[in-house]
Amino acid sequence: MENTIENKTKFFAVYWGQKVLNGRSNAIPNREVSKFDYLLLKNPFNFDSNSEDAKEGIEYFKKIKIDHNNDDNICTVDFLRSKGYALPYMGINIEKLLEYGWIKLV
Repeated sequence: MENTIENKTKFFAVYWGQKVLNGRSNAIPNREVSKFDYLLLKNPFNFDSNSEDAKEGIEYFKKIKIDHNNDDNICTVDFLRSKGYALPYMGINIEKLLEYGWIKLV
């Protein structure tokens, strides 16, 4: 996948609700994505299994198991993205997302 504004906008959409930051100025809500925008996301390799995110995730997964039509992998990815964890996107690994400038890790 190429580093284009259109592709970046689609990537940002899967992180709906995360704050968009701008390398040049303060981010302005509800505007088009610029080449300077990025998401500040958590490093998934530093995930702490004793964290509040992990505890909330366990409760979340207990609830979705009731509905057997859910795809566990999709639910896991959606949950981790909702918590602001960086994940690969459409064949682009985290290192490439960093290189593209679409994300920065905390």
